[in-house]
Amino acid sequence: LPTITPHIGLVKLQPGDRVLLATDGLHDNLTEIEITGIIASAPLPEAAAALVVRAHEVTGSTAHRAKKDDITAVVLEIV
Repeated sequence: LPTITPHIGLVKLQPGDRVLLATDGLHDNLTEIEITGIIASAPLPEAAAALVVRAHEVTGSTAHRAKKDDITAVVLEIV
């Protein structure tokens, strides 16, 4: 079995900060700029769905980064 080495760190979060948990299918298909733009502009209840929809649009395109993969996202907001 392969050895898994987790990366662990601490980040101080403030109220209003958003945290993204996602599979590699999301960041394989969207750039960091696209991801942060969607998270910043979409209302919280719709942010994860907007990310997944946009990533699926890219997988169906001829974009260089297009990669068919599972795409899952959860966006949390600190209160």
